[in-house]
Amino acid sequence: MPKNDNQLDALKLQHGVDKVYSWSKISCFLEDKWTYFLKYVLHTKEDKPENIYLSLGTAVHSQMENFYLKNLSNAEMVENFKTSYDLARNMYGKNFVYIGDNLDEEARKKAEETNEKLARKFVMCCSHFLANVKKEEGMCECEKFYPCVITDAGGKNYLIQCYIDFANWKSDGSVDIIDYKTSTFYDPKKAEKLKRQLEFYGIALSQNEGISCDKIHLAWNFIKYINVKYIQKNGKEKERRLERNDIGGHFDNDGKLTGGLQAVVKSMLKELGYNEDDAYEILVEFATTNSMSVLPQEIQDRFTFSNCILPIEFNEQEASLLEGFIIDTIKEIEMREEEYERTKDESLWWQDVSYEDVYRLENLSGYSPKLHKPYQEYLAKVKAREEEGQENPEIVGGSAFSKLWGSKTSE
Repeated sequence: MPKNDNQLDALKLQHGVDKVYSWSKISCFLEDKWTYFLKYVLHTKEDKPENIYLSLGTAVHSQMENFYLKNLSNAEMVENFKTSYDLARNMYGKNFVYIGDNLDEEARKKAEETNEKLARKFVMCCSHFLANVKKEEGMCECEKFYPCVITDAGGKNYLIQCYIDFANWKSDGSVDIIDYKTSTFYDPKKAEKLKRQLEFYGIALSQNEGISCDKIHLAWNFIKYINVKYIQKNGKEKERRLERNDIGGHFDNDGKLTGGLQAVVKSMLKELGYNEDDAYEILVEFATTNSMSVLPQEIQDRFTFSNCILPIEFNEQEASLLEGFIIDTIKEIEMREEEYERTKDESLWWQDVSYEDVYRLENLSGYSPKLHKPYQEYLAKVKAREEEGQENPEIVGGSAFSKLWGSKTSE
């Protein structure tokens, strides 16, 4: 498993290349060229603390790896994950939303409230997954390293290192590659945009193990969600996707039970002849515990739960298209790097920021607006519109600037 410089140097010599790329480096360039410029060209140190999503995402992956390699129990995984959470929040002060020093009192209070709400939800969802996940049958490998070599039409090689989070080898000779995600479930547009990473894993596995692409199955496992099937009164089966923290529903702002499986279970209790008071007592416990175990066995037996898996299509044609895309992307990277080395022109890396980028730059990026100049320019334009009394066209209602960033931009 090559990890050190000497082993990577040997791979470079073997394949006749002078650079080793990674998918994270390629995807960084595709997503945000200015961040790529800071991180990989200038090698600028990040000036914001590591966000908690990255820390806890790593913690979940670590628990799943030890689930298979060290035979951890579900209870041990939950305990370890909560320890990681406590360290991240209490010792290192990491948050789910960035709370900068420049926030005014109102914006800070709102950010802190949002932070606590997100924290409860995230921990409940991840803990529920770790408490209930079952081992896959077959041989499983975690964090497996593969060197992937892609060759262009002129015979030039490009070496990209790959670490596959989880591969499950089936008895029929097929392989499932699963990427565990702690993010929000992808809509079709986002899935199409982000599927390249999994497809790259498929190419690397196929190349190194000699397995045809049609025997490689790719999927995301969105661990904050769970799929539920149940039999309706009319006898038909219905399937839904729920957030794991809200299986039992919750009380809304008016004190009414709602969400999750509340309406379905309420109907089933009525069908079984429970009176209104007894049914309400059960539904309150269901919402409070978020556990199916508090329901009558007759109702429990009507539900089936499974992980929230989103598969993506993968075949030889998809692999070939991605290989061409990777080659074109690396060539563009190298062209810009060479041009920058010659001219020192920062505009080569400029990429305008839109509102769609705000969440990522505010909460997931390691660079503040002080270093991320396109984001700094975006914030300045937002502030200028507000100072002129203009309504921000990207955020309806209220002061967009004060809501998101407080009373000042970067200094």
